[in-house]
Amino acid sequence: SEGATERNTVVIDRRHPGEITRYVGFHPVGRGITFNFRADGPWKDKRVRQAINLALSRDDICTVIPNCYVGDWMPSPKWGVTDRDKLATKPGFAKKGPAKDEEIIKAQALMKEAGFEKGFTAKMLCRSNVDYRDYWCPTAEFLLRDTLGIKLTLDVSETGAWTTKRDTGDWVIEAGSYGGMRVDHPYDWLDLHTFCGEGVRENAGGYCNEQYDELIRKVRVTTDQAEVQRLTNQIMDFYYAEMPGVMAMWSNRWVMYWNYVKNVPDQRW
Repeated sequence: SEGATERNTVVIDRRHPGEITRYVGFHPVGRGITFNFRADGPWKDKRVRQAINLALSRDDICTVIPNCYVGDWMPSPKWGVTDRDKLATKPGFAKKGPAKDEEIIKAQALMKEAGFEKGFTAKMLCRSNVDYRDYWCPTAEFLLRDTLGIKLTLDVSETGAWTTKRDTGDWVIEAGSYGGMRVDHPYDWLDLHTFCGEGVRENAGGYCNEQYDELIRKVRVTTDQAEVQRLTNQIMDFYYAEMPGVMAMWSNRWVMYWNYVKNVPDQRW
């Protein structure tokens, strides 16, 4: 689950020195925090969700987590934002330093407005796969405790138990995978928090907003590229205003390609 990194493929490298070519590529699933809207809790107040998004320092996250890429919900060159300076204008993505300090102060003010100045306590579901258990979950737990006083006890569950909890709604907050894609189209990235009335297997968090659902349905069936981009921008504006969940970062994967003939990079990859 960590990908083919330099660290965990060193044995192969040593056996075949100079014969391995490594390519950096996106893993098509992000990392973030999801909320169970079917359960009562502070996260039902969007100010709390906004505060959590603002408080997370993406640069700190990608300093301590291997294979981490700072990116928002759509790291697609065609539809989303991939440039770090442009990302810095998105809520929660200010660069480390004075700008990030201001975001954390704003986050603390939002928590106070919502009546949670001293934070709150909750259990946070965490899948036992190594990149969640050892990296993303403890990093999220530390940052939120340090900045907002949110005390999260990690419920680390192996895949079978994790699946049961997700399928039965037996969780309140999760630090884990977030969104995904099969094709480079906005719908594939953005349908995580849809649709109203669907069960836990289709809409695990139970988020419901008819306006959001309508935008997602429109972008799913629209073929005009300019209109798709306009709808995508509307969806992203809505997302950052309502924060149905929190995208934290994207993980990278190092794809390994072994060229038996010349061992040169194949640009088609």
